[in-house]
Amino acid sequence: MRIERRRFLQQTGLALVTLGASQIGFSRLNRYVETLAEPTSRKLALLIGINKYQDYPHLNGCLRDVELQRDLLIHRFNFQPADILTLTETQATRENIETAFVEHLIKQANSGDVVVFHFSGYGTLVKIPSIKSIGEVDSPIASLVPVDHSLPSKNPTPTNNLLEQTLVVLAQSLSTDRITCVLDTSYHSSPKSLQGNLRVRSLPQLSGQKSSTSELAFQEHLQLSSKKNLQQIFLKAGTQGQLALEENWQGFSAGLFTYCLTQYLWEKIPPISIMTSLRETTATMTDLVGIPVKPEVSTQGLPPALPYYLSPTQALGAQGYIKAIIDNDVQVKLLGLPPRILQNYRVNSCLSVAALEPPQYLQIRSQDGIKFSTHLLGEHVSPGKVLQVGQLVKEYIRLLSRETKLIVALDSSLERIERVDATSALAGVEFVSTVATAGEQWADSLLGKTKTGYGLFTPGGTLIPQTTGEANEAIKSAISRLTPDLKTILATKLWSLTLNQGSSQLPVEATITLFNQKRQKFWQQSTRSGVKSDLINTSPELLPSVAAGSLLEYRITNLGNNPIYFLLLGILPNNRAIAFISPLSTEEESPGFIKPGQVKVFPWSIVEPLGVNQILLICSQNPWRRTMSVLSSNQQTLGNKEQILPLANPLAVAQEVLSDLHSTDAAELTAASSDVYALAVSNWATLRFVYAVVK
Repeated sequence: MRIERRRFLQQTGLALVTLGASQIGFSRLNRYVETLAEPTSRKLALLIGINKYQDYPHLNGCLRDVELQRDLLIHRFNFQPADILTLTETQATRENIETAFVEHLIKQANSGDVVVFHFSGYGTLVKIPSIKSIGEVDSPIASLVPVDHSLPSKNPTPTNNLLEQTLVVLAQSLSTDRITCVLDTSYHSSPKSLQGNLRVRSLPQLSGQKSSTSELAFQEHLQLSSKKNLQQIFLKAGTQGQLALEENWQGFSAGLFTYCLTQYLWEKIPPISIMTSLRETTATMTDLVGIPVKPEVSTQGLPPALPYYLSPTQALGAQGYIKAIIDNDVQVKLLGLPPRILQNYRVNSCLSVAALEPPQYLQIRSQDGIKFSTHLLGEHVSPGKVLQVGQLVKEYIRLLSRETKLIVALDSSLERIERVDATSALAGVEFVSTVATAGEQWADSLLGKTKTGYGLFTPGGTLIPQTTGEANEAIKSAISRLTPDLKTILATKLWSLTLNQGSSQLPVEATITLFNQKRQKFWQQSTRSGVKSDLINTSPELLPSVAAGSLLEYRITNLGNNPIYFLLLGILPNNRAIAFISPLSTEEESPGFIKPGQVKVFPWSIVEPLGVNQILLICSQNPWRRTMSVLSSNQQTLGNKEQILPLANPLAVAQEVLSDLHSTDAAELTAASSDVYALAVSNWATLRFVYAVVK
């Protein structure tokens, strides 16, 4: 069957429009969250995950994506397990996916119901057979790769792909307009299966690869009965031309987009829009990869704005839930912790069971990826008498190793002898714990080479500026030269291990305002115990940008009843660490002191280099005595002026930050050994701001 391509697209309305946040409108982007939590409607989901393809390298994280999404829908948005259909591995053929969409979603969903479709696997581009006008060229079309995708032979062969356009028509055929499609895949090919240390979820477009006529016939059949529901929303792992990536973390693999999105939605409490969720997802992805990563929001129309709504039962954020209770063993899944923290969580950390009186606490005994074995603290009571499967858990005490070190991966650009020499040289760096091969496990940085010499790369494969040496440099000499840069990367890692906006009980709020004609609110965040909600800044960008030379204003508000002490630390695109230095104001007050109810306001100048900046605001109930001692001994301050200064020894600063946050009471409660830091979530809050500096 041959279909004229232009007519085909016009009839189905399939010229999928990608809209920025300013075009869609912030309130319209609330749909994914607000409709999921609606208590009166039925909620249906179809989740697809494929790791093992016959003709292509296996992926590792797609089944985990399905698990993460399923747990989120059931335990945070009250989906019934029977209403969630999963197709994984050999089940996920094109025909099975399309049939499941029709039978499970189209035939069951009524007006006002909620529908979620999720796909994790490979994507690619294919051509649609068409009758072209003179001079018209077939444009490749985005498609999802099912498990029975056929590898084209030398002769032009139809492939068995599921066109994204087919998915749009399927969504149009629903009786409800509350449909969200989450696609953790990408279509534009990469010359390598790895981008830095992360695996790519896209296949190259092969010559002769065309969509099958049976797929097009299925679309033609659908469009005849399509209700032309134009209000569905697509959430994608990356904008056009970007790659969907998956990462190997400790004990498990997952899609970067799926993990970061579901992790944030676990912790969120109302009122927070999907735009805030996507901005935080973007910040986490960008931080982990080391390069700008921007999810995409697509729609075929402008859905009407709906009032933000969440079920009262979901007015509580959490880090996970109780999976099973077997005798004295309480099995917990922690899905709301940022990836770096999950990897560095130490045994004996404690969790609180949400909304229980009197409070009940669980102590971690062992970890297997996102699954934890815990026991009930306190009196010798059977867990089954006071706890229930499905109850939410929150972070209470975080234990981190005092010997946290750096993991460095060796890029595939290195020859075998270079790998041997690099492994030997890195073994002599005391703060490097592991030397890995790129793609095998999580790494904090990559060692590779360019045409000009050896250098350090972000986990996403981007060269860190000013780290390359001369062309004839020996690799051992390069590692010696790069040791200060590696120390800064470790310092950044240690700072990131304090992130706790979702679990902190210290009420604090921070607002960044851009000094322009509109005095535009650039970003606002608060801890969940703050009485104010997060505000969406008026910028439509998921990764906000600000021009070099601009002036920002930071406003830090103490929303609690006790004094707090703050630090403001930053990492620039060239891997240089900076800090805002606030001198002592009186003998009674330490630097960064803010009284209850007061606001601290100060300017922040935006300077080059261009690229991604990460700023961390760390607030504590206790003064920064050890940290300030290091800062004062390493920095040349300019009298009593508040100023932003480069850090001479960021690793020492990071270590003392953790020492100042260490709680002896928390250590005693957990019986923690002397080789860990014990951090109580009631004592500190770390908020993160990620933005791009542009010309």
